[in-house]
Amino acid sequence: MARRRVRPRRARVAKPKFYLDESVSVWVADVLGRHHHVETAESAHLLGRSDPDHFAYCWRHGKVLVTHDMDFWNYKNPELSDTRNPGIIVFGCGSGETKRILSMIPVLESLSALIGEVGWRDTRIMIGTKGAVRIRRRNRLTGEYVIEEYRLNASRLFRKVG
Repeated sequence: MARRRVRPRRARVAKPKFYLDESVSVWVADVLGRHHHVETAESAHLLGRSDPDHFAYCWRHGKVLVTHDMDFWNYKNPELSDTRNPGIIVFGCGSGETKRILSMIPVLESLSALIGEVGWRDTRIMIGTKGAVRIRRRNRLTGEYVIEEYRLNASRLFRKVG
């Protein structure tokens, strides 16, 4: 009887489901939606609602919140506690800066691989211009917060800064 060679399987990293609040243009949802499940504040009937409402919606539905609103990056904001943080991505530029936003979308693709194994919950991410990425997450063993800095290089892989 011939032996079959069994190759170890790679762990599949689930793609995140994104929720775009009203600060993010609808065209970003169209571009991002080509490769990911995307829901907008409009489709969720949450236009004009408060930040805590968007935050709670993402927690309940297992979605990563994508925004331009810097209030979501502020982890000291009592209305947006890390005890129920669904995962937050903040684009560090204005919503009208089309070219900069387009340059940030590939970063989301690479983030899925980087974050996927650990999980999006308790994580806040700032994507700046020119590929700069700051990730703030809670160490689940110690409870302490860690900030990591990365840059996107030409091959779209992250390199830790410092």
